[in-house]
Amino acid sequence: MSDYLAKIAKFQKSLLEGRGTRSNPKPKSKKYMPKEKNSSVEFEKPNPMLENVRMEYIEKIIEVIPPREKLTIPTLKQYLKSLAEQTKLSDIERAYLVYYWVSHNIDYDFNSFSKNKAIDCSPDSVLKTGQSVCGGYSSLYRDLVTSLGIECVDIDCFAKGFGFQIGEAIPNKTNHEHNAIKLNNKWYLVDSTWGAGAIVDNKYQKDFNNFYFCCDPKEFVLTHYPTDQKWQLLKEPISKEVFSIFPFIDKRFFQFGFKSMNPFACQVNTEQIIDVIFYYDPNLDNNLKMNVQLFFEKKEEKNSCLIQKYDDYFQIRILLNNKGNYIAHFFAINGNDKEVHFKQITELKIVSNKKQDKPLGLPTLKQNYGNLVLETPFCDVLPKGANICFKLYSIDINEITIVNGDEWIDLKKGNDGYFKKDVVVKDKEVKICEKIGGKYFPRFIYKVK
Repeated sequence: MSDYLAKIAKFQKSLLEGRGTRSNPKPKSKKYMPKEKNSSVEFEKPNPMLENVRMEYIEKIIEVIPPREKLTIPTLKQYLKSLAEQTKLSDIERAYLVYYWVSHNIDYDFNSFSKNKAIDCSPDSVLKTGQSVCGGYSSLYRDLVTSLGIECVDIDCFAKGFGFQIGEAIPNKTNHEHNAIKLNNKWYLVDSTWGAGAIVDNKYQKDFNNFYFCCDPKEFVLTHYPTDQKWQLLKEPISKEVFSIFPFIDKRFFQFGFKSMNPFACQVNTEQIIDVIFYYDPNLDNNLKMNVQLFFEKKEEKNSCLIQKYDDYFQIRILLNNKGNYIAHFFAINGNDKEVHFKQITELKIVSNKKQDKPLGLPTLKQNYGNLVLETPFCDVLPKGANICFKLYSIDINEITIVNGDEWIDLKKGNDGYFKKDVVVKDKEVKICEKIGGKYFPRFIYKVK
């Protein structure tokens, strides 16, 4: 196991390579990537492979192709070839042209998949029916992109997709198929099935994304394990045992600008308290916020998680008062977008080895998604009459007030981003409030006894 952990640590370091964390706050860059059509993520980390692809142009010219129902494989190939030649598309643009068309015109046949029905995955059948499973997506993509002069292969793998449970053993058999394409003598990974949409609440949901087009191999291997390790396209391929330990990470993890997390695992064993760290790219931050849901034996635990945001990482402290299995679901959102709900980015199984004799507690949290960091006091109850040091930190909040009985105490923010004040606690409760436009919004509330 120690050998596996060492390999995981080395892989995790590669994700963070060249992007060390900083100890001091730094102003954020406001260079954002606008959302793609039909995407639920408002601002995304751009796919570097698409920098030289005229995406909007391709998505426009592809409209001249007749509806799928009126096409045959030969006529579709002819349309694609004519478009590519007339508009002088590069090889990568040709590959994206096919990816875009397949992902938009073929639906996942979840009904047949869920009933374990045999499906004809030949390109002709997929085009005719307009639906298939992964084998049909990959065979159609390969057939079409090859006709445009691009070398392409089908790859069998085990994927952490629909139905996968965190912590489960990885079987020897495969359950998924995707492609690899060769551009300028270099291979790239493509998954048009996952690019087309996903299964949500046992229903197929169309949701195009370009994340799985020429995806970074280090990000792709977190969810796809090929039968032939060479198709990991990594200098140092990982073993199946290491793959089974990897966390289950959704594409949105990287699209929101997250780089890695610690612990870098799908399951941990601990007791009392665990801190989960999420590293993000501050240049893509755009007021990034996080949220978490914690379940113990399938029942939600309230007021057991505290989200702390620093200049390039989140720290989420989780209190474990019971012995048994916890599941933590982690979510993120672009904080400037009022219309989009939090999206799940990963989850973690936590096995607690001990029941606490005296339950641990946190102050009551009010709309705190991490941008106000509480360093002290870290508890739920304050002793009446005690002299308590209140210390908080924030990147972007500038006015904080402590409401202590009938006393209102404004905290001054230092140049280092910290608020600090010693307060003699009065009765009933103490509130830490953010001041916005002359109004006070409680963020942390302590009981006083």
